[in-house]
Amino acid sequence: MAGIGATGGLANEAFRAALKAQQDSARQLGLPGGPGPDRVPAGPGTPGGLGSVAPVEGTNFASKLEEGLADVAKSVQVAETMPAAMVSGDVGEFHEVALALKQSDLSFRFALQVRNKLIDAYREVMRMSV
Repeated sequence: MAGIGATGGLANEAFRAALKAQQDSARQLGLPGGPGPDRVPAGPGTPGGLGSVAPVEGTNFASKLEEGLADVAKSVQVAETMPAAMVSGDVGEFHEVALALKQSDLSFRFALQVRNKLIDAYREVMRMSV
């Protein structure tokens, strides 16, 4: 079975482009907690990318997972307040509301898929014989 960095660079580039577009639109809307450019994963050919192992000080999986869940929660919170803000006149354009709702939906679906993969991995490890 091939690793993540070993298959199609096109999919990796599409993923990075989608993340970049989401970050740019989050910055335009002024959403709190928008991911910075340093959080876009590098490709397999770049230093610190998916194909290399770079030491990272002070971070662990649990803290990154909590940080990601906090970002999703903020996105959902902003999306929940957008329709009321549009009705009250605070948001002038409907496309801003639609964009916030779509971003929230995509973030939630992505988090759900990550959760599903973690559960699958846990079950696989539990099935292993030691």
